[in-house]
Amino acid sequence: MGNTVQTELKRYRGEELDLSNPKYAEQIASMFGGEEYMEREYPALYGLFTNSKKRRLTADDSKQGFQNSAYIVDVIYDKKSGCAYAAGRIYLTGKAKRLYSQLVISMNGEEIGRESQFSSNTDTIKIDCSSMPFEEPPDNTVYKGVLYVTWQEEGSNVLRAMRNDDYREEVEGTGVEFVEEMTVGDPAYKKSSSGPIRVALIRRDDQVDYDYQDAKRDKDGNVDMHLKISGSAKLCDWHNCARVDMVDAVLNQPEKGTIFYDNDAGKKITISPDKKTLTWDLNDDWKNSVPESVVEGNRNSLFDMKIQFYCSACGANHRLIISSENYPQYAQYKFYKQIPKVNVLWGCLAAGTMVTMYDGTEKAIEQIQNGDLLVSDNGRPLKVTNVVVGEENFMYRLRLESGEEVLATLNHPFMGHHGLMPLRDIDSSTKLLKKNNEFERVLYCYREKYVGKVYGIETEYWGVFFANGIASGLHSDQGKFESDANTNQIKEDPEVEEEIKKLNNDFSAGRI
Repeated sequence: MGNTVQTELKRYRGEELDLSNPKYAEQIASMFGGEEYMEREYPALYGLFTNSKKRRLTADDSKQGFQNSAYIVDVIYDKKSGCAYAAGRIYLTGKAKRLYSQLVISMNGEEIGRESQFSSNTDTIKIDCSSMPFEEPPDNTVYKGVLYVTWQEEGSNVLRAMRNDDYREEVEGTGVEFVEEMTVGDPAYKKSSSGPIRVALIRRDDQVDYDYQDAKRDKDGNVDMHLKISGSAKLCDWHNCARVDMVDAVLNQPEKGTIFYDNDAGKKITISPDKKTLTWDLNDDWKNSVPESVVEGNRNSLFDMKIQFYCSACGANHRLIISSENYPQYAQYKFYKQIPKVNVLWGCLAAGTMVTMYDGTEKAIEQIQNGDLLVSDNGRPLKVTNVVVGEENFMYRLRLESGEEVLATLNHPFMGHHGLMPLRDIDSSTKLLKKNNEFERVLYCYREKYVGKVYGIETEYWGVFFANGIASGLHSDQGKFESDANTNQIKEDPEVEEEIKKLNNDFSAGRI
């Protein structure tokens, strides 16, 4: 038996700053050359900044579901290039009219690298920073990365800001000479070598990597979710694993924000008796409920896992990172492995929904079997290869102007004028395709209590079938929606664009 250590799961969401505090206001102003420079050169930005200083920060209302995040992937020194590197990631819960970020690297308290990104109409930034080459530092060198992010939400007249620190102590090199071999299960159950990890919640589905047909909802409608991410790292000769310091895992969703798996600190890392190998198994210890707000907006999510441990060699400790983050600078290293996206599938139709068959007859969806032929919108046959069965507590009743109705989950796709769209993006201005090959306007859609099974269909080739006469997408179509049709699009603001251009020019010229 190896040593089993319990590690504390730390939240790397970032600290939201109260700009009514002069200390924090000064930190943010320094991103833009200080208050005097900001007032003179960026009057629109300065107006937002002064409003923010008058407004005391209120409690964040996104305690469940997606949250704003700003975190540092890593801070390293690369012996090959002689440079220090850092990488930061920012995911917001909605598009920002302005989004400004700055990443700073320091060594033993002295700044050695700084990078800024200024952009608009976005919710995601990946920022990388590197120093100029310098001689290899001595042992016990302390690196620090600081990530600042400032943004203006659409319709707001203030700025919000977050800050995240990441210390790297007792670092000599990057670990490239310490890790001999590393394997990562991505996850252990994954059936295919490419594509996202496909997860079906409260569904029985043999064609996905995970199904949770026995998953339970709590009183708030939230569902348990457990991803099995396992792996091991073998150290080179004359190196031992001294301790595990941190385990962190998040799901990042562009246009939605971040889900933090921090409900429980019970992550287990096992160190072998000879201290040459450590293994991890992030599975049942998740113990996390996926909030309904997350369920109704989920798409392909970016999974990021990070394990931090210390290796002892030559009388010194060396901090090592095992990460799933896809950061090109680290691609050469054995201790960085990318984990595929996570695609959570939910959409289904209610029992009793009548599906049009290729021979013109209709059959209740619960009676559909593998091998049955459905008729597609172009009149060709669709051969059924899989029927997904699940349970839901609530469904949504969609009704067209002519009276056709269908009961579906909020994520189930239907065919509109511009292609497939999930039910949650449908409103009274939407027109859906019908069996008579015409488009008809939606009259209403409302939520109602439901007791019974729900069903999704997969076919041999892609197509749409007809559910109660309305063109419906397949179960797998859910992962194809890259953005919400009804997401508020922020119009290009010439003043903001000019400000962004000037900020980038000033940073490039070293004026800020």
